[in-house]
Amino acid sequence: MANATITTLAGAIATVTLDATQSDTYQDEIIRELARLSMPWVLVQTGASFVAAVRGQAVYSLPTADGARTALMICFDDKQLAHARYDEAMFFDDAWRDSQARPVAFLNDTINRAQFAVVPTPPADGAAIALTPLDFTTWPDGNLTVIYAKSDTAFAGSSYNDTYLAMAFEIIARELGRDSDHTDPEAAALAKTLANVFWRLSFPEGS
Repeated sequence: MANATITTLAGAIATVTLDATQSDTYQDEIIRELARLSMPWVLVQTGASFVAAVRGQAVYSLPTADGARTALMICFDDKQLAHARYDEAMFFDDAWRDSQARPVAFLNDTINRAQFAVVPTPPADGAAIALTPLDFTTWPDGNLTVIYAKSDTAFAGSSYNDTYLAMAFEIIARELGRDSDHTDPEAAALAKTLANVFWRLSFPEGS
C-alpha cells in the first residue's frame, strides 16, 4: 500500500494533476528498484515471511502488516521459483490456474503489488508453520517463503521516512515522462535531477 504522505507531497509539488493509481504504482516500482540496488548507495529495507500454501490456490498476498511492498524472491520448500511474466506462464501452461503440481514460477500482480501468483497451483496444503524465516531450522514442507521489499514507517530510522522528497520527485519525473496529455520531458528531467539530489542528501556517505 502506498504511503499517503508521499502521494500528497508529490501532488502538492507537481504542476499537473497526478493520477493517484499511477502514483501508487510508481512508489512500488521505486521501492522495488531500490531493493534491486539500482541506486547502490541507498539503503532499502527487506523482509521475509513464510506464506501457507493452499491446495489449488494460485493467488497469495504479501504480509502488508509488516510493511511488505513487492516480492523480490519466492521459494517453494527450499527451491527458488523463477520470476516469470504472464505470457511465459501461459506458454508453460495456459491452464496453470487450474493445474496442480509443484510450483516452478511466480508472477507479481501488475495492479496490486501486494499480491503474487504461483505457477502452477500447489497440489496440497502446506504443513503447519510454527517458526519464522529468522529462526527456522527446517523449511516448512509444501509452503512458500517470500523475500520482499518493505517500508517500515514505524521505525524512526527508516530510509523510507527519510526520503519523502526524493520519492515525490521520482514519482513526478515518471509521471511527466510517460506518454500522456501532460508529457513534459524537460520538467521530467528536472524532477529526476532533484530526486537524485535528495537521494544523495539522505545518504551522504555513499556520495
